[in-house]
Amino acid sequence: MIVQRTSSRRLLLSLAIALLASLALTITPSHTRAAQAETVSLEPIRALNLPLGVSFGGFDPRTGLMFYFDASASATTLFAYDANGAMKGFTRTTGQSEILVADAGVFLFELTMARVTLLNRDNLAVVRVFPLPEPSISPGVQINGKLWMRHPAAASLIALDLTSGTAQSYSTWGAPLLTRIHGTALVVAGDATLHGFADVLDLSTDPPRQLSHVNFSAPTSFTTDPTSSNQVLGRSMVTTTPSAIAAYSIPNLTRTATTYEPPAAVLAAVAAGTNPFGSYWGTQPPEISTNPAGWMATSWGPMPFVLGPGTAAGTTSHELNGPGGVTPAPGVIVPVGWLPSGPTLVARHSMYTNLVYFYTATAFSAPPSTTTPPTTTPPTTTTTTPPTTTPPPADSRGEYTPVTPFRLFDSREVPASEPGGGALGPAETVTVPIAGRGPVPLNGVEAVVVNITAMGSSEPTYVTAFPTSGIRPEVSNVNTGPGQLKVNAAFVRLGSGGAISIYNDQGSTPVAIDVQGYFSTSAGPAASRFHTITPRRLLDTRQDGGPVPAGTSRTVTVTGANIPADAKAVMLNVTVINPNATNYIVAYPNGETQPFASNINAEPGQTVPNLIIVKVGANGTINLGNVGGATDLAVDITGWWDTDRTTNAGRFIPETQPSRWIDTRTQFGPVHQANHYAMNFGAPYRAGYLAGTGALVLNTTVIALDGGGYAQVYPGDLGA
Repeated sequence: MIVQRTSSRRLLLSLAIALLASLALTITPSHTRAAQAETVSLEPIRALNLPLGVSFGGFDPRTGLMFYFDASASATTLFAYDANGAMKGFTRTTGQSEILVADAGVFLFELTMARVTLLNRDNLAVVRVFPLPEPSISPGVQINGKLWMRHPAAASLIALDLTSGTAQSYSTWGAPLLTRIHGTALVVAGDATLHGFADVLDLSTDPPRQLSHVNFSAPTSFTTDPTSSNQVLGRSMVTTTPSAIAAYSIPNLTRTATTYEPPAAVLAAVAAGTNPFGSYWGTQPPEISTNPAGWMATSWGPMPFVLGPGTAAGTTSHELNGPGGVTPAPGVIVPVGWLPSGPTLVARHSMYTNLVYFYTATAFSAPPSTTTPPTTTPPTTTTTTPPTTTPPPADSRGEYTPVTPFRLFDSREVPASEPGGGALGPAETVTVPIAGRGPVPLNGVEAVVVNITAMGSSEPTYVTAFPTSGIRPEVSNVNTGPGQLKVNAAFVRLGSGGAISIYNDQGSTPVAIDVQGYFSTSAGPAASRFHTITPRRLLDTRQDGGPVPAGTSRTVTVTGANIPADAKAVMLNVTVINPNATNYIVAYPNGETQPFASNINAEPGQTVPNLIIVKVGANGTINLGNVGGATDLAVDITGWWDTDRTTNAGRFIPETQPSRWIDTRTQFGPVHQANHYAMNFGAPYRAGYLAGTGALVLNTTVIALDGGGYAQVYPGDLGA
């Protein structure tokens, strides 16, 4: 088919020219089976019985998580389970839904809603919601920074830019199916009523440029090599029918000589029209799942087969009984993917979708063709010296190094001609390099603690920090409005190039970024680990010493009691109370020069808190410098860092992307005065995900407060 560009920027597939091209490209080769180089045997390991009522949604080969929908409750819910059946996360959905497991995470398509939601792949928390032009848009593929979707009813493709959130539509011929292939190519496949076709499109052009086209004479399913190292498929597209798997080279769609076929018994059953294994078997093209070792699992017959590199056929596995030794009803065991930890195949039952099966795959070579026994040589006695053992290197991941606050970015000092110059504009994102700047090392840093200050936005807005090259999450770190000075601390994982990205939603907003410390990678600097305590008040100037005058500092002792003298840093909640003029507070180690940075900014009469992590100075003390009007201060300590490594506790492990776990506006309504709401982050929904977690880093936002007051977040087994 020929792709034409029109003034409406839509991709048109010309039927008349396509028919001529199809005559030239229709291929009916006489194929031969490839010589068998390696066979893979499947041995059953175990079966897993998930809750009744769930239906399979998808599988993530990166994490080994399985995603299932449950529509038996009052609302449809998407759950994530690990290979042991432990629930790792969940999210509510609306009506009929589908998912796409992609590079960025899990995309949730609620087919009755004009939106697609990006979910955290580890716990299904919401990262960002993207509006779509209309509902009934189905999953497709993610390629680089775009999500390609299909609209069967409108015979069109939709490309969603995951950075800007804008969508572009392209017309196609027939109801499109989508499959990703290497690089920026995309297969657009027609429906079975037209006997199927495939177009390979180059997505680097706008509109996409057609590279090749092929027609198929039978209903055909499509898949492609998901890894560049795959030895079975190589750079090829694979098509399947109930009786064969054929490979087509990319990008010219020339059929290769290699064809994979099921055993003779399966072929005979298909030819005879017999169907002893349920309605699924023998009538649908088999599904294919490949792993990086080059093994391709498929679902011919009642049980899965695995083809090794260069293999023409796999071996039949032993039948696996269901949980408790109960043999499942007739049906097909359908491969869904491979666990990342090894050659373990995960499969599901086609009829009883809550049944999951696990197989270990073992490769072996064909026996040698000669029967001549090999020449043997008597063994030689040797003396061996035990090897010298070296203890494994220390794992520093999640250990914290506090630093004296250092300003990394201030938009007011950036020329207006550069990104973020002067102020961040509406929907603008600026990249802030972190690694190798100021006190932060170039290598071995996974995340940083930064203080984000938004200064006098022209409109109500919010500012978000996230890893560079990641998809911007729908969360906020700082919420501000016209003329306001707002500041907040954020724990941010470094992205591409050791940088973070800062996004401003509305208006024009000057932004400053100060680094407070950093967390190491596994090979990073050995540092300190965190210990939590029940929050305790260290200072309240309203009762001790009076307001801190402008231009002075107050020294606070932070060690002692249950805080050891060798603490390297402390986590504080510092509150500015009723300053008599605009001011800001900076926390720094006692004995060092007050840095040019800020932890809290406040206007006259305001009460403003912020989380502060500060390096401990001389004699276990810190300073709180006050620049501006005189103010009262309250200081609460919530934990400390030291070099105690007697246990593995105290590491900070950052999320891949920030995500919103609770929003009372859409879940259970406002938190009323003097009420306590239990936020269950553990059992049953996130028990597996949070196993071994001692504390969470949360950003809590108070929205539309109808009067004065304060909010507390505290452990669920403690009183307020």
